Amino acid sequence: MPLRSGPRVLLVDDEIDVVEALESGLRNHCRVHATSRAAEAMQWIEDQPPFDAVVSDSEMPHVTGPELLVAVRERDEATARILLTGSPNVTALGEAVNRARVHRFLLKPYPVADLASAIREVIHEAAPHKARATVWRQYGVSPRECEVLERLVHGERARQAAEALYVSEHTVRGHIKALLRKFGVRSQADLVLAARRAEARD
Repeated sequence: MPLRSGPRVLLVDDEIDVVEALESGLRNHCRVHATSRAAEAMQWIEDQPPFDAVVSDSEMPHVTGPELLVAVRERDEATARILLTGSPNVTALGEAVNRARVHRFLLKPYPVADLASAIREVIHEAAPHKARATVWRQYGVSPRECEVLERLVHGERARQAAEALYVSEHTVRGHIKALLRKFGVRSQADLVLAARRAEARD
C-alpha cells in the first residue's frame, strides 16, 4: 500500500517501463510522484511545494536530467537531487556537478532497494540546510540568497562564494546587499551573526 506520509519524491525517466518499475518499488518507502515526461515534471516543480528529493534520468528528450535538476535547485536548494545515468557522459556529468550540484550519481540499472536507501541518505544529508533555509526565509530570503548566505556562514568570502555558485562576484555582492537589508544589519560580519542567531532561536 502506498504511503500517505513520509518524504515526497519526484521520479522522472522517459522510459515508461523504468518509471513504472521504480514507482512500484519505491511506493512503500516514500510518497512517489512519477512521470515519463520532463515537461510535466518541470510543471510540478513550479506549481507544487518543494519535493524532499528528485530522482531524474540523465538523458531525456527536450530537457536533460541536469537541466531539470538545475530547475529543482533554483526552486529550492534544500531538495535532494539524484541523477540516474545509463552511460556516463562527461559533459552531462560536468553540468550536473557545476550547475545542478547533485547529491548522488547512480548508474542504471540500479536496484530499487538501493535507490530507496540512497534517497533516505541524501534527504538526511540535506536536512540541516533545509532547516536553515526555512528559518532564513522568514526574513524574505530567496533560494539564491540562501545559497549565498550558507556560504558566508561557513566562512567564505564573496569571491569564493561566486566561484562555488558559478556566478559573478558582482552578483554575489548584490545578494549580500539584499541580505543586509532583509536582516536589518550593516556589515557582513553582523549578517553572519544575525543568521546564526536566527537559526539558534528556531
